[in-house]
Amino acid sequence: MVGQGQMRDPTPSGGPTAYWQKVLNARFPARARELVDRPDPVRGEARIVWERDGEEWVPATAIRWDRQHVLVRIGDRRCSALGTWLAPDDFRRLDTPAGDGTDPSATPIEQAQDAEEPEPAGPAERVA
Repeated sequence: MVGQGQMRDPTPSGGPTAYWQKVLNARFPARARELVDRPDPVRGEARIVWERDGEEWVPATAIRWDRQHVLVRIGDRRCSALGTWLAPDDFRRLDTPAGDGTDPSATPIEQAQDAEEPEPAGPAERVA
């Protein structure tokens, strides 16, 4: 029986929404609309903490990011949207194209920062 104000799902199995779960470690940026898809998406894995299923590393692609957030596209029916925003530490790159010199364990943000930093000239040390 459905109580007053409750909607009844017309499909007997509960439909696709029966699988949806909240992502408990989601971190939505205040300026999300200002961030656009990057021309260089990064394949990897995202640490998702599901509402019912708990923590899990799932295949993901980082498509937008800033210093404190990364939008990952995941193909999991538990996610009600294309993907979810996470902290950068909740994403790890799986592979590095041969010879590009990036650190496969670095977050997309760290990789982007490394790509933007010029190599130091001569024997001088880099300043942190």
